[in-house]
Amino acid sequence: MGNKPALTGNCKKVLDELKARQDAIVNGITANQARDSLGVERLAARIHDLREMGYDISSITVTEENNKGMKRPVSLYFLNKSEGQN
Repeated sequence: MGNKPALTGNCKKVLDELKARQDAIVNGITANQARDSLGVERLAARIHDLREMGYDISSITVTEENNKGMKRPVSLYFLNKSEGQN
């Protein structure tokens, strides 16, 4: 991809975390993980911002269990491999 704007704030936190998770077995991040580990609320909005800046981020729906043991579908966002090599 071409030149992208400099990142700051929560967008930078999210992109850095996505890059760090690229080689992990589960290489994405959910909204709950972003909130708990990064202090980032509204992950979907930050992902939208990053995509608008040209970052190649995909998502899949996975099942996540909440603290009451209830399962629910959530989005798992991940940075596509070619993107993290920039």
